Amino acid sequence: MLETGTPELPLHGFDVVSMWHTLEHAFDPTAALNTARNYLSEQGILVVEVPNERCLENAVFGPRSFLYEAPVHLYDFDLQTLQKFMSKTGLEIVAVEYPVGAGGWFGSLQRLLTRDRAFKQFDRYLPFIMAIGALIYPLELLLSLTPWGSVLRVYARKR
Repeated sequence: MLETGTPELPLHGFDVVSMWHTLEHAFDPTAALNTARNYLSEQGILVVEVPNERCLENAVFGPRSFLYEAPVHLYDFDLQTLQKFMSKTGLEIVAVEYPVGAGGWFGSLQRLLTRDRAFKQFDRYLPFIMAIGALIYPLELLLSLTPWGSVLRVYARKR
């Protein structure tokens, strides 16, 4: 994670820096974003993907949502909180996506149905798992067109 920096990498030398499901684990998201910003070239793009706190999945499943991973996730982000962190670090969001298939609907359903216990005999439940997947995909596809998708991906550049 880019909180303390990696001296062997050239500063301001990268056209793309990605933070894929890392920012929610950072002890200091501002420091992590500052470090990522320092590695960007002047025209570079920072791509950040995090669980979307304001997604439908969290509203439906509450604390059993697969996206709430306390204490592993130290921060929960929505577009507004991510914009605040970006702004503090001299970054501006230029595009937003809610990608398909990146959420945890299946994990949330599994937690609900098994009362937080993992499936003991995975292959026995495989037809059930496949059926759930077939039902969830169209929902995720629709949600990806709205701000209620399970995952938030932003593209940012230096201001």
